[in-house]
Amino acid sequence: MIRSIEWEDNSVIILDQRRLPGEVCYIECFEYKDVISAISKMNVRGAPAIGIAAALGIALGVKNLICRDHVSFCQQMDTICDEFFLARPTAVNLVWAIDKLKKVAKNHLGDIEEIKGAITSEALKILESDIEINRTLGKYGQKVVPDKAVILTHCN
Repeated sequence: MIRSIEWEDNSVIILDQRRLPGEVCYIECFEYKDVISAISKMNVRGAPAIGIAAALGIALGVKNLICRDHVSFCQQMDTICDEFFLARPTAVNLVWAIDKLKKVAKNHLGDIEEIKGAITSEALKILESDIEINRTLGKYGQKVVPDKAVILTHCN
């Protein structure tokens, strides 16, 4: 199975959609700014994928934050989120993912490391939820699409 986005060893791996269909190539993002670049340069495309990339990129960004308290953590996270927003300000799923992760940070009562863990956990839930949605769509489609049919998809 080819995945368009993966979380691997605290990095975000993105299928370079600009190289498709002729070549399958991945971009390894070790810093959150690498993910921002992939979003803004349209290496990652499609509303769900952009939202997932942003969520995982934010998780990548907050893992290295050094903060004394919850307020300073949220302020620094807001700065990271603002950078993601500017990468593709009209992307609805990107804004949705940012808002979702901001709520996790705001409402979490644990220490800073626990908040970071909760943000990463939520970003991974967004990724896994999308995979499950696509599998479900495939199961429904399998019932109505004839055998050996060829389908070209452009976006969900």
